[in-house]
Amino acid sequence: MRTLSTLFTAAFIMASILTFGQNKEVILEETFDNGLGEFTQYNVINDDLNWYWDEEFGDPAPCATMTGYDGQVDNETEDWLISSELDFTAYEQLRLTFIEAINYENDVAANEKVLVSTDYSGSGDPNEATWDEMEITNRTDGQSWNFIEPDPVDLSDYDGMSGVYIAFKYTSSSDNAATWEIDNIVVEEATAEELIVNTPNGGEHWQRGETYDITWTTNNFNNNVKIELTGSNAQVLEESIENTGSYSWDVPSDIALADDYRVKISDVDDGMPMDQSDTTLSIIDALYFGGFEEDLGDFMMYSVTGDQEWYQDAYMFRNYAKMSGYSGGAVENEDWLISPAFDMDAYENEVLTFESASKYEGPALDLMMSTDYDGSSDPTQQGTWNEITDEADWDLNIDNYNWTSSGEIDLTTVEGSSVYIAFVYHSNSNNASTWEVDNFMLQGNETNSIADNRFSSGISVYPNPSNGEFTVVSEALDNAEIAVYSVTGAKVYETQMDQGKQNINLSNLDKGVYTLRFITQDNKVGVKQVVIK
Repeated sequence: MRTLSTLFTAAFIMASILTFGQNKEVILEETFDNGLGEFTQYNVINDDLNWYWDEEFGDPAPCATMTGYDGQVDNETEDWLISSELDFTAYEQLRLTFIEAINYENDVAANEKVLVSTDYSGSGDPNEATWDEMEITNRTDGQSWNFIEPDPVDLSDYDGMSGVYIAFKYTSSSDNAATWEIDNIVVEEATAEELIVNTPNGGEHWQRGETYDITWTTNNFNNNVKIELTGSNAQVLEESIENTGSYSWDVPSDIALADDYRVKISDVDDGMPMDQSDTTLSIIDALYFGGFEEDLGDFMMYSVTGDQEWYQDAYMFRNYAKMSGYSGGAVENEDWLISPAFDMDAYENEVLTFESASKYEGPALDLMMSTDYDGSSDPTQQGTWNEITDEADWDLNIDNYNWTSSGEIDLTTVEGSSVYIAFVYHSNSNNASTWEVDNFMLQGNETNSIADNRFSSGISVYPNPSNGEFTVVSEALDNAEIAVYSVTGAKVYETQMDQGKQNINLSNLDKGVYTLRFITQDNKVGVKQVVIK
């Protein structure tokens, strides 16, 4: 099953061309809008399988596609997609860019190669010419239909030359036949200064107190850069920093919450070159947030029936948890994606929100909640699960993925309990839809409502942020109980105050925001937040 390209993707590509195109001389640009265009295919092994023009897929569609799978078995093949003759005599600092999607591949580097020749005749068997293999970095892992753009390929060794050919060489065997799709091939001269923000590129949710990487790439530009947040609460993160391409930002615990931030990076001297995130990101202060950025995070996958499982996937600017019961056909499955336990004793007015997207006909996703699950067993055999599916809004359009907000789901009925939330996927031999879940967020108020704010203001905790070692000072806290809670509400530390001053060592805990709760012998309650960096 495939994810089709979106209008947003096309708009992004066009915006990139408009933004930077005036700085470059484009020698070759092939988007395969009308067949294979400037490229021709040459079959070396297996005349029945060739590079072809694919009208359905691409980014945006169409694209060039090659596979050694004939619909029944894998086949041995060798097929070349070769450019027209290119003349570089008037150009320098050349580079090649393209996007690709590769699936069912165990060895991308060995079977999907990019080659350059200066002695190919322009026709006939390319193996009779000399070809240089290009090093391609940041490629797809070969297990996804998602289009990605590898790093630009340096063609400067061919500056000033004529009679240059570029080829995409595909090979497969009877044991391994992947599908390779290529689109948006560009050969250009990149002599002007250029800066491109890579992350964050929009759609991210960054949590106060956490650390995130800001990354960018530059061409022909080495000056120091300025890093800024733009939006309604704009601020400068670094006035001048070395142009290394990476910067780690500790999001302050008191930064304004907003959903219209972008990261802007520019030359410190005159502001150019400059780039910023393509779309906005949010800074949040959630009790818990799961964005599935690199894996399933704190969530547990449990497969009850079938071989398919929940997994982390990505497309364009979004990462998410995904489940499909399709494997060469619809397959029966029951698979649970279960949250960590949330201790509601430390919070009130709790609400849950998330986003979902689905495609293809099949059973809907179920949303379940349990206050007695043990966190590891078969959820169909252990724990009492209450269905709350109808309390959420879902993407029910089977034709396209339409990310849909769940709306706020009231969890106040389980205040004072430890609760698990689960997404339950079903498919059968007739129908297997694909479901994606993202931006799982639990929000609520710490139990400050029962705390005396004036009492809390008299408590001093320093240094804050720190590496985990804090000192608490307050004469009013003599012999008070101190409990430390994580963002999920779990109690992770407790101790007793000693004569108005107490050292607390939390350096064994993960980086992030924690809540210190103080209860005196006469039941006064104070609350403070600390950040471990």
